[in-house]
Amino acid sequence: MSADFTSENFSAAWYLIENHSTTSFDQLKMAVMHLKKQANKKNEGSLAYVKGGLSTFFEAQDALSDSCLANKVALKRQKLIFLTGEDARRAAIHQKLEADGTEKVEGSMTQKLENVLNRASNTADTLFQEVLGRKDKADSTRNALNVLQRFKFLFNLPLNIERNIQKGDYDVVINDYEKAKSLFGKTEVQVFKKYYAEVETRVEALRKLLLDKLLETPSTLHDQKRYIRYLSDLHAEGDPAWQCIGAQHKWILQLMHNCKESYVKEQKALGSSVNIPGVQCLLKV
Repeated sequence: MSADFTSENFSAAWYLIENHSTTSFDQLKMAVMHLKKQANKKNEGSLAYVKGGLSTFFEAQDALSDSCLANKVALKRQKLIFLTGEDARRAAIHQKLEADGTEKVEGSMTQKLENVLNRASNTADTLFQEVLGRKDKADSTRNALNVLQRFKFLFNLPLNIERNIQKGDYDVVINDYEKAKSLFGKTEVQVFKKYYAEVETRVEALRKLLLDKLLETPSTLHDQKRYIRYLSDLHAEGDPAWQCIGAQHKWILQLMHNCKESYVKEQKALGSSVNIPGVQCLLKV
C-alpha cells in the first residue's frame, strides 16, 4: 500500500492517513463536494469549447474535401494531356519510319511482326504436327488397352466358354455366365452389348447340347441329375426333368416293343413245328 499518486499500489486510505490524519470528517465531505464541482465545471467547459468550434471544424473539412477533389481533377487532366502527347509521338514515329522506307515491302512494323509470328506458328505446326499426331494415336491406343484390361473378362468370355465346353467344365461356364449376366445383362454400351450377345449365343448352344445329352438313352441316373441341374442353372425353357422322364418313357416303350417283336419272331419260327393252342393264341396277338 502506498500514498503516492504515481504508484501502482496507491491507496486512498493510506493517503488520508498520511496527509489528512487531523482533518475532521465534515471537512473531508466538503472537500469531496468541492472536487466534484470542479470536475463538472471542467467537463462543461470542454463541451462548450467543442460546440463553439464545431462550425469551424466543418468549414475546414469542406475546404479539405474541395482541395482533394481539385487535385484529383488536375491529375486526370495531366494524365489525359500526357496520353494525348504519347499518341501523337507514336503517330509521328510511325509516319517517319514509313517515310524513311523502313518497311518497303511488308508495310508497317506491326504488320511485319504479325507476319513473322504467323510464319513461326506455321513452322511450329509443321515440325510438331507429326509428333502431336503420334501422341494422340498413342493416347488412343493406351485408352483402348485400359478398357480391354478393365473389361477383359467380358471380351475373353466367348472364347473361354468354347474352351470350357470342349473340356466339359460346365460348372465354370455357368458361373462365368451368371457373373456376366449380373454385370452386363442390362448394359447400354454398344461394345458390351455386342460381346454379351456372343455370350448368349454360346450359352444357347450349350443349352441345346445339354438337352441332347439329357435325352440320350440309355443314360445313368447320375448323368441325368447332373444335366437337369445344368439346364436349370442356365434357365433353359420348359422343364428338363419332365422332358427326361418323357424320353425315358418312350425309350422303355420302345424296348418293350422290340422285346415283343423279337419274341414273336422266335415263336413264329418254332410254331410251324409245334402245335400248342397257347402258342397259337400268342402268335395271333
